[in-house]
Amino acid sequence: MITIFYEFALALIFGGMIAFQVLFAPLLFTKLELQVARKFIRAFFPWYYLYFGILSGLATGLAFFASNISAALALALCFVGFAISRQYLMLRANDATDSGDKKTFALFHRATVIINTIQLVVIGYLLYV
Repeated sequence: MITIFYEFALALIFGGMIAFQVLFAPLLFTKLELQVARKFIRAFFPWYYLYFGILSGLATGLAFFASNISAALALALCFVGFAISRQYLMLRANDATDSGDKKTFALFHRATVIINTIQLVVIGYLLYV
């Protein structure tokens, strides 16, 4: 029974992340004025990281109780990635935007994108195996 909940949590994370990257973000920036889209995305991302952080923490516990220790470790790292992105990288990117520092924004934004991509690959792999 734990395995079913574990796989469901993985599917929620994977599906949600894919939907954001493929549907939500492109539509947001093509259908809304740039200033509106920026304000919305700034308000959205703390919730994005919190939601997926909680789900990855839950999946970590489920993997552990299902005796899938390697998956639990991988998911724990995903959890840490969501926490770092939410509590540090996103805040620094926002500060850089506010001060007009495009180079620093690009650095922190790129870091969040890399972490997010790694998380997506890890979750996709765990769903596959």
